[in-house]
Amino acid sequence: MLDGIASANNFDPLLPGRFVVWMQALEDLPIEQQESLLALMNVGWRALADASSQTGLRYVSVGEPARVRLVYEAVWEETPGAALERVLDPSFDPSQMVVLEGSEEGDAVAAEEGRILRFEQVHPSRIEIEVRTSQDAWLVLSDAWYPGWQATVDEIESEILHADYLFRAVRVPAGEHSIAFTYESLAVRVGAWMSVLGLMLLGSLVWIWRRD
Repeated sequence: MLDGIASANNFDPLLPGRFVVWMQALEDLPIEQQESLLALMNVGWRALADASSQTGLRYVSVGEPARVRLVYEAVWEETPGAALERVLDPSFDPSQMVVLEGSEEGDAVAAEEGRILRFEQVHPSRIEIEVRTSQDAWLVLSDAWYPGWQATVDEIESEILHADYLFRAVRVPAGEHSIAFTYESLAVRVGAWMSVLGLMLLGSLVWIWRRD
């Protein structure tokens, strides 16, 4: 944190329950299996203790990290526990498959590779993505699923699903599309309306006081 380097643990003592479970499960996996899941988390480097280094640390690169990706094959699990178990299976490949939570069915699809045309973090509460795909796909964003985030595809509201236990996914039809993730906390909106009502009440009281 002092060096300004982003870390997968967010330097945050208040973490969502799924994130805690994910990190504990990740630590118990073999190093080779950890690599693909770290790449899914968009982790680019792993820090290892190294007494010979001046900093006491040695950084080892993680292969092909990606914060956003297009995936064409989806499998569905009815419970979070079953979804995590599927993700932790050694045969799971996050670049080829996404694990979603629900009761729908997904079939394997032989697909042409889609393209991420633009990815931009406009500000902390808004992410904009443009994609082109030859057929329906799932856009997987490797940010933790969290209440208050909303998604639109071509400005039409789209459901954000739990992807690979921890992350987010939205359905994207074939073609070229613009996707936006926006954070709109219900608590913030309620607070804003209460503030407006409070100001209106205060204004009314001032008007009555002046009239009298």
